[in-house]
Amino acid sequence: MGLLHPAVRELLGEAPEIGEDLEELTVSLLQSLIRNACVNCGDGSCEEVTNIRTLAAFFDKYGIKYQVYHPPHRPNRPSLIAEYHGGTGIGPRVMLGPGHVDVVPANEKAWDVPPFEARLVGGEVWGRGSLDMLNTVAAQAVAFACLATSRLPMRGTLIFCAVSDEEAGGADGAGFLMNEPKLRDIFRADYCMTEFGGATLPDRYNRPSRTYYHVSGEKGTATINVVCKGRPGHGSLPKSCDNALVKAAEVVRCLANYWSPTIITPEWRNIMAASDAPWIVRTCLTSAWFAPAIIRLLLLLGHPLGSAAHASTRLTLSPNHLTGTHKSNVVPGTAVVEVDGRLMPGQDKAYLIRQLERALGRRRMASGDYEIRIRHFFPATTSPVDTPLWKAMEKAGRMLVDGTTFVNGLLTGATDSRFFRHHCGAIAYGTSLFQPELTLDKLMKSIHGDNERISVASLGISVQYFVLTILYMLGAAEEAVTFRKVKAGKDGSLGEKLYISLN
Repeated sequence: MGLLHPAVRELLGEAPEIGEDLEELTVSLLQSLIRNACVNCGDGSCEEVTNIRTLAAFFDKYGIKYQVYHPPHRPNRPSLIAEYHGGTGIGPRVMLGPGHVDVVPANEKAWDVPPFEARLVGGEVWGRGSLDMLNTVAAQAVAFACLATSRLPMRGTLIFCAVSDEEAGGADGAGFLMNEPKLRDIFRADYCMTEFGGATLPDRYNRPSRTYYHVSGEKGTATINVVCKGRPGHGSLPKSCDNALVKAAEVVRCLANYWSPTIITPEWRNIMAASDAPWIVRTCLTSAWFAPAIIRLLLLLGHPLGSAAHASTRLTLSPNHLTGTHKSNVVPGTAVVEVDGRLMPGQDKAYLIRQLERALGRRRMASGDYEIRIRHFFPATTSPVDTPLWKAMEKAGRMLVDGTTFVNGLLTGATDSRFFRHHCGAIAYGTSLFQPELTLDKLMKSIHGDNERISVASLGISVQYFVLTILYMLGAAEEAVTFRKVKAGKDGSLGEKLYISLN
C-alpha cells in the first residue's frame, strides 16, 4: 500500500494527517460504505442517509464543510455536496460525482463471502457496491479531501457530490436535484466525473490491454406498457374466452425477435477503431449493411462482442415483466407486457412508437386489442471529448499507466450523468482508472453479480487518478507541482508510485 504516501505528505502541507496513505483511506472508507448496506429495492424504503452520514463524518474529520439536501417526503434519502474554490472561484465547476451511495440487493447464499461484511481477501475488497459504485464514491471523497486540505490554488471550483436512489432511476436523488431550480443551481457543474469508466478493452483473445474505456454518453431510457385486451372467463372453459395472456405471449415473442434499424454512432466507430478484432470484423461492424449479419454470427458463437455490438447499434426493446390474473382458474381479460426500451441518440417518442408498432405488426395494432402506453421516457445524452477535462484525464492516465490510451463509448445502461447533461448542460464522463487486468467484460459481469469485488491496487490507482486529473484540469499541476515515477515493487508488478512535490 502507500501509492502516494511521500507525495501526499508534501502536497497537503497544513493537513498532513490525511496524507498518511490515500489508498488505505480509500479502502477503509469503502469498507464502511459497504457495511452500511444501503440496499435499494426500488420501493422507496432505502435509507441512504447512513452512507451520507459516513461521508459527512469523514469530511468532518478534516474540517471540510458540506451541505445536505433531501426530498421533502424522503428525509432518509439525502444528497451531499461539498465545494473547494482554491482561489477566486472564477473558472469551471468540476464535479467529482455524482456518485450514488445506494446498491442493488445481493443473494447472500450465492456469495463466497457475506456481501455486506466488506472483507479484505486476497488483496481485494469484497462486497456489494465495491464496483458499483461505492469504490468510486470512496476514491473521489478521499481525493476531494486531499485537494481541499492541500490549500493549492485552482482556477475554478472543485465539487464533490454524493446522491441517493440511482439504482431505482434517481427520482429521489439526481432527478430531484436537477428538477428543482434552486437545487439545480447549487449542484450545477460544467464537468462531471462519475461511474462506469476505467476498465480496459480486452484483445481478441480476451487478454487485458492498455486501452481504457470511458463513457462519454448513454442511451436513452423508456418504460413501455403494451396492454393486451381479451375477454375474461373461467379457466374450465378456455375456448369460451379470449385469453389476453396468450396475446401477451405473442407480444413477448415479437419483441424478442425484433431488430430495429442499425445506427452506427461515432462512439461505436471509436470502439471498433481501438479494438483488436480482425480488420474484416471491425469493418463489417461499422457498416449498417453488414453489421446485423456479423452480430448474429457472433451471438450464435457466444462471443461477448455480439451482445455489446447489438445493444450499441440500435434501439433495443426488452420485454421483462408480464402481468395477467392472480388466480389460476381465471382467464385474464387484460394482460400487460412491461418493456424496457433503450434509445440511440436522436431517437424520440415518435420513433419509439413507430418501432413498437412495426415489431408488433399492422394487423395486431389495427385490431384494437393492443395499446401502447409510454410510462417513462428520457432521451439519450452525449458529451464531446475534445474538452479540457478529457485531455486532463488522458494526461493523468498516461502518468499512472505507461502506454495508456483512452477511448470513449456510448453506455447502453443509464447513470445519473444523464440528469446533469440534460438539465444543466454538463459535460459528463463515466471515468476512473483500474488495474489493466480489470477488463470491461469482467467489470460488466461483476456489476450487480455475485462475489463483486475490487483490488486494493485498483483503489490506489483510482484515487490518485482523480487527484491528478483535477490538478491538470484546474491548472495547479502545471504551475505548482512536479511529478516523477518510481517502481512500486521489487518487480514493478504493482504498477508505479507517483510522487508529487511542490515547486
